[in-house]
Amino acid sequence: DGGSPDSEIGIRVAHSVQGCVEGGIIGGCVYDSDLTTSAWKAASWSQGYQPALVLSEVSPALIVNADGTRTLTVYWQGQRGQRRVWSDTNRVWSRYPDLDPVAGTDYFVFRAYSGNRTFQACGSPDPCWTEYSGEAGTQAYVVLDDISLLVRKRGKKTQTTGIEFEIQTFSTDPRQGDGSINYGDSNVVDSNLESWSEVMLIGANGSKQMLSSLGTGINPDDPDKPQIYKSDYSFSFPESGCYEFRLLEVFVQDVDDLEYVWYAQGDVAAVKTLWVDHVEGGETTWSSAASCR
Repeated sequence: DGGSPDSEIGIRVAHSVQGCVEGGIIGGCVYDSDLTTSAWKAASWSQGYQPALVLSEVSPALIVNADGTRTLTVYWQGQRGQRRVWSDTNRVWSRYPDLDPVAGTDYFVFRAYSGNRTFQACGSPDPCWTEYSGEAGTQAYVVLDDISLLVRKRGKKTQTTGIEFEIQTFSTDPRQGDGSINYGDSNVVDSNLESWSEVMLIGANGSKQMLSSLGTGINPDDPDKPQIYKSDYSFSFPESGCYEFRLLEVFVQDVDDLEYVWYAQGDVAAVKTLWVDHVEGGETTWSSAASCR
């Protein structure tokens, strides 16, 4: 409503991450001011900007509503892509293909600005979230493995101090019928993908922060899986309480397998949230099936 012929309207789009908000899979971390890690703005590095639109130039596309306001509909069609040059072949593949303007299956958050005012381009009750599940054969599978409690001896007592775990990614489901994984199987090793992950920690007091990886890569000295690419995580408990580790997103970076995407809803066996009930001086337990709260 309002505005002059030379007023400008701009559109901004950002790739989202999943699992940030209770009760849903919407990308609530994109502009989450509660996260204590200031550098993290949930894939803000992948934000894209459409050149500002001058109102007078787009007036033929405006729909005049009954109350006198005008509506401009814009479809975003430029996504972050994976680009690689190999020999004489230029390979370009977007992790998120173009949006279908009617029934898209990508996962995006739209916001717009006019002058110094920022507003959500699609608001409640119909926010413009869409989700991409990947083309056939591109589903990546994630394993949260080697979950263990860190302990130290204090006299005759053993004290729990923290937790550690690792995340692995595969192009095919590596689990056997009983749920175990044979890391000595060549098929499992061959399907292992280079990747990096985003893990959010919700502390006992409800504070949120992104958990930094201790290291990512292959450890040839690992006695159990010397050929598996993984990301290691560790956290020390500052006090008693329930700690929640959420796997928000996994990005495949394998130079030969850029087309794989982790579709969390399709990976039903993956551990997406790990709850740890830490009792200072007592028993500390963890669960991937139920919250400790």
